[in-house]
Amino acid sequence: MYNTEMTYPLKFRQHVLAIKTQEKLTYAQTATRFCVGTASLMRWAKRIEPCLTRDKPATKINQVALIFDVETYPDASQHERAQRMGVSARGICDALKRAGFSYKKTFYHPKIDVQARKVFQTKLQGYEATDTPIFR
Repeated sequence: MYNTEMTYPLKFRQHVLAIKTQEKLTYAQTATRFCVGTASLMRWAKRIEPCLTRDKPATKINQVALIFDVETYPDASQHERAQRMGVSARGICDALKRAGFSYKKTFYHPKIDVQARKVFQTKLQGYEATDTPIFR
């Protein structure tokens, strides 16, 4: 998405183009008078509204290849994926968000104790069944 804080407001654009037509100035003269670029003035003449969204698709990272890489190496870090695909880790992060992967989801952690987890779950179910608060 474009940063709208850096664009000229619509009222200013309209004012500059109105002065240009009223005083019959060239683009170069108007640009010098208002300290804006000539190319900006020409763009405003074609389309005066500031662009608020960016509709450019991702070009370097292939979505199909990325999804295949996620399926093949589910526990890989973004840095490792970036090295395999030849792109930056930030690019991989953005591509994963576009593909719908928000964070790494693991169902098994090496530090987990399965028996302790079962004991905790049964205690929790007991508290929920009797409507007893866990914390006071």
